[in-house]
Amino acid sequence: MNKKVVVFLFLIILPSICYSADVIKFDMEFGGKGAGQGAFGKDIKMAFDDEGNIYISDKDNKMLHKLNSEARFLMQIPEDTEDKTLFNTPGDITVDKQGNIYVADWSSKYIEGTENPRLHLYGPCVYKFSSTGLLLNTYFIDSASPKPRTVIPGIFVVDEKGQYGWALRPKGYDRALLVTVDSQKNLYILDVENNIIHKYNPEGERVENFGNYGSGGGEMDSPGDMAADNEDNLIIADTGNNRIIKFDGSGEYILNFGSKGYGTSQFIKPVSLAVTKSNEILVKDSSSFDRIGLKHSFGSERRTLGGEYAIQPVKDSELIMLEERILRLEEALEEGEDAEKAKEKLLAKSSRYYTVIERIQRFSDTGEYRDKAIYKIDKTHRELNDLEFLTLDPMGRIYLMDADRQVIRRYMIDGFTPRLSEIEATYTARTENSDQSFLEDYGDIDEKTDLEDRRSNLAISQALLMNYDISERWNFSLRDTHLYAKRDNTYETPPKPEDNYDYFDNGWDNTLDLNMKYIANPDPYKYREMNFYSEVLTGSTEYTREAMFSNVNLERSEREGDTTGIVFGADIDIHHNINVGLEYLRLKPGMMGSNFTTRLYDVSGDLYQVSSSYNSTNIVVGELNIKF
Repeated sequence: MNKKVVVFLFLIILPSICYSADVIKFDMEFGGKGAGQGAFGKDIKMAFDDEGNIYISDKDNKMLHKLNSEARFLMQIPEDTEDKTLFNTPGDITVDKQGNIYVADWSSKYIEGTENPRLHLYGPCVYKFSSTGLLLNTYFIDSASPKPRTVIPGIFVVDEKGQYGWALRPKGYDRALLVTVDSQKNLYILDVENNIIHKYNPEGERVENFGNYGSGGGEMDSPGDMAADNEDNLIIADTGNNRIIKFDGSGEYILNFGSKGYGTSQFIKPVSLAVTKSNEILVKDSSSFDRIGLKHSFGSERRTLGGEYAIQPVKDSELIMLEERILRLEEALEEGEDAEKAKEKLLAKSSRYYTVIERIQRFSDTGEYRDKAIYKIDKTHRELNDLEFLTLDPMGRIYLMDADRQVIRRYMIDGFTPRLSEIEATYTARTENSDQSFLEDYGDIDEKTDLEDRRSNLAISQALLMNYDISERWNFSLRDTHLYAKRDNTYETPPKPEDNYDYFDNGWDNTLDLNMKYIANPDPYKYREMNFYSEVLTGSTEYTREAMFSNVNLERSEREGDTTGIVFGADIDIHHNINVGLEYLRLKPGMMGSNFTTRLYDVSGDLYQVSSSYNSTNIVVGELNIKF
């Protein structure tokens, strides 16, 4: 079986053992460090209207930005970039069909009927602005009472009228809110800490409260995002419960879907969602899938075929043993942002490739899984190694932040099309040349050399490794390693010209490795993977010995041989501490360096003997690894 046959078999088997994921294509980038006129700080939130305009809530600069669909600057609130009095820490943002803008923040509210001193209450709120930036309303979700039930700390203030007062600052006054608005201009404010949704009608009156902490129907735990669908239902990313939940506009619980995990219709802390024009639901969770190539192409023992060496069954370096996997994963679990950044830098420097894959899943409005898209962050890229997810828009586009430059990059979901640009490849070449000489003068009285043995050796090695991520779980790699060696040897004894010989031999080996990896469980504490691999091994060697002076001796010998081998194997983690492997090897030869044919010629140059040797071996290897 040759290399082409094995490649063909993998291409046939590939679609049947895995399905791919859509990938993304870069569209444009915009923004950058600054304050105003389309530049912003690091901590931002985004929203979009029906015309594709982009709205950005800029916490660092305490302002809002409006850009058109091509990211050209349109307006900002406030207009004066030096005005820091309107907002405190603007957060989540949404836009209704009339272009009114709603942004979450915190502020103070005067407690009616209080004088000497005038009392104010700090609390979370939502500002409503017109499409031109005029403040229309402020929604406070906490009730204000001049007689709180418990002691509340306060500070001395001067209000907007120039009057002295006292402001109460209860615990959680600056807590996070999520906001969205339906087609009827009803505003929904989700109090993340208290897991309660407040509904306000278009006149600004609170009409409903619903939701609660828990994991049952209609309950939630630390929600991460909220959106209204095309039928005015509410879709919630229930982060703490690793699911998506759905309410109707009046707060009646409808359904939930998803569970904790890395599989289809599973989530690891869903953090962002969007409802598309066709009422489908896009969900981005916190799961990530690392691809780390730590070893060099010549970093492990290889099967050697030609020349004087026998075939030795040695696993491919990419099939990392169970203990090495677990050690690497445990080292990566150090807590703390600094430790995580340090780990990324170390791996980026020491790895041939280091890629992090993240995913977005798409569902129907009833929670049925449709498909998914993946995007990759190349941790070794000079500029784009620190891309961070921002949000999704109703067009299904993905927004990532280049944290270093503070530039937003927009991507389109482009379907599954294998791209050469996404193949991670490494080519390595090595050459070694040596010259040796051995001279000997026997015990006589002249000073002439009686024996000269000179050798010249050349060895060339080259390897090509290619790695391609089919999806967040499936990975395909190919490695081709080629070894070539040549040796020239002259053996001269001047006193006896009939005994002078010239030796020449050369040999080459080629090994093609194909590996398909499936990550059964990416959880570092329960990590499991499966590897299915095949290798094709071919080699050839030639050897010639002939007399140097044909006028006195025509004796010579020729020897040639070839080697072939095929390997199939599987390496499977049946438990995160238990690994089993099965390997089949068909090796020709199985006991000697090559299957040789030898031809011998006498001193007259006549062929007088032909001999051959042939052997083959079939090997089945089973392996069990258990970590205690």
